Amino acid sequence: MLAALALTFLINGPSTAALEQSLSSESSNVSILSQLIEVHPLWLRERCLEAFYADSETRQPKYNLHEEKEFLSVQSVEAIERDGSHGFRVIFSDDRTCFYESDILQAELRNERTFLQTDDWGFPPENLWDRTLLAPPVFEHDDVVKESDAQRKFLSTLISTGIALVNNVPRTEGECARFGGRFSSVRETEWGLNFNVRTSPDTAGGNQRKDLAYTSHAIGMHVDSAYRVDDPPSFQLLHAIEHCSGADCYVHNYFVDGLRVAADLCRSNRTFFDILASTTLRWENNGGDDSSILYRYSPIIELLDSSTSVSGECPQVSSISFSAKSGGYAPNLPKDQLEVFYQAKREFSGMLHSNDYIIRLQLYPGALVIFDNRRVLHSRSSIAETDGERWLQGCYLNRDGVAYQYERMRRKFSSTLTETPFRNLREATKADYDRMGREYDRDVAQKTLDNMIGILKSQRDAFLGAPVSLLEHGLQTATRALRAGEDDETVVISLFHDMFETLAVKNHGELVASMLAPWISPRSQWVLAHHEIFQGYYYFGYYGMDANRRDMFRNHVFYNWTVAWCEKYDQASFDPDYPSLDVTYFLPIVERVLSRTQYWWNLDHPKAGAVSVNESDKNNNMEPTDTGNTTMDEKDATLGRSQAECRETWTCYSLPDDGISP
Repeated sequence: MLAALALTFLINGPSTAALEQSLSSESSNVSILSQLIEVHPLWLRERCLEAFYADSETRQPKYNLHEEKEFLSVQSVEAIERDGSHGFRVIFSDDRTCFYESDILQAELRNERTFLQTDDWGFPPENLWDRTLLAPPVFEHDDVVKESDAQRKFLSTLISTGIALVNNVPRTEGECARFGGRFSSVRETEWGLNFNVRTSPDTAGGNQRKDLAYTSHAIGMHVDSAYRVDDPPSFQLLHAIEHCSGADCYVHNYFVDGLRVAADLCRSNRTFFDILASTTLRWENNGGDDSSILYRYSPIIELLDSSTSVSGECPQVSSISFSAKSGGYAPNLPKDQLEVFYQAKREFSGMLHSNDYIIRLQLYPGALVIFDNRRVLHSRSSIAETDGERWLQGCYLNRDGVAYQYERMRRKFSSTLTETPFRNLREATKADYDRMGREYDRDVAQKTLDNMIGILKSQRDAFLGAPVSLLEHGLQTATRALRAGEDDETVVISLFHDMFETLAVKNHGELVASMLAPWISPRSQWVLAHHEIFQGYYYFGYYGMDANRRDMFRNHVFYNWTVAWCEKYDQASFDPDYPSLDVTYFLPIVERVLSRTQYWWNLDHPKAGAVSVNESDKNNNMEPTDTGNTTMDEKDATLGRSQAECRETWTCYSLPDDGISP
């Protein structure tokens, strides 16, 4: 029982803010206290961090349960402040006293993902994906092998998205395990530390081992080693030492997010989901040479042990076991039950192989793809005779090392980017905006010349107080636009909208709008030139300015589209864990836009013949196709009425009807 309760709040120099904070704190404490009444005393005791109970450095408990007093109870609980932290002093029936911080205790009471033996932790958000991922996030070998923020982002991507592609990996035998060993322990199997994938049996482990992968036949979606009794490998790496490339290369690899497919199945057919999660199957393999047998029992959909379904919500899936090669043999259940099971398995298998979920990848010499083998299923097309020599080396990594190294890199590098990490501008605080303002002043306004030179080289290191670099922000904005189905032009302006931000802080949009004006519509020029004002909606209010200053353009034909573009793409793209596409992915899109007739939106533009006149400009009639993303009024304003367009863009120079220069 709670024999005593004291809530003490000292307000020195009372103010409204202090009083509100006090009342809020009191309300929170009362809520926690009401929960503590129902908590088992030993649940509280095992979370005690006092010196008598836990080591002061490691915070590891010193005692086993049999050493505790039997029938331990709580004698009193008091809300106090200790060393600047609000919490509760609990006195137990053995006269021992423990202090519990409110925030940590509240998180523990809610069974949130929290820890007692460290004060600092962070988790990348889970990013379930389908075909709109388009391609695996790309990293450079030399960037990720050294401890850096690039390595943090690489590991974050593996944890959150489950797949990544690494370029320019040395094409030497054994590099798969050497590369992977930098991030975790390599899981060796009877196939060896590295295994070979050729169109012939593998002899890497000393014996000739056979598998469908060692043929030229197509292979369906599967996880590797579903038959291993101590669980299938966590991460798989495939390193292309020899591989065809270019237009004549036929073979492709395919990947699908099994967790996303399982989540969609749960929402569309809960009966099918439940039977796949509850029917235990047998997975097996004869070792590749029929010298032994490996086997494992598990359902296709495996749930987290702590996963519970609340009010019909779908439980959380931990992993997928699926492989036709490994059997997945069902037990002999009643016929009607098996009928439902096989219908469910057929549905799930079809979804895993559906183009709605699959991304396609063609490997090339020096490429290494790494993916979460408990989540991301992979398959392969057939291999054509014209593909020539194909030599992949594979290996497996354990999960704990990846998580451990990620947390090390997060602690080492995330704090250097921003003091209060945020993933979009809605989460940012005034302190974030203050800090970015100071760094803009220091690194841009005071170093304009240096930044002019630097922007010609790269923006990859220009964080300016934000959680991501300007390069990543541009890539992320463009990736979001592309995955949302926007047209080429919108993707291009999203990619380049801040490219001059280190040169002109307040009007960088005008610079890039002017630069791209010959190839993009007046609508896109207007978005670029005014987006700084529209972005102010998220932070002007912190500095006594009108957050709705953008409303001065409310009656403008491009107002709604600019609001939408800023909300959906620009302000949303500060997430350091978002799986952005590599810049090379956008090159064909940029090339298509830049191949248009210059000033296609007004062929009489006085600058159309400036500096040089290219014959291709005269004969190239490429104009943007209608993707259905604009209203009829916007199309009229964008593609027609050139005089009106010229009045709305500063690069036109045509005189409006009223004779006043634009």
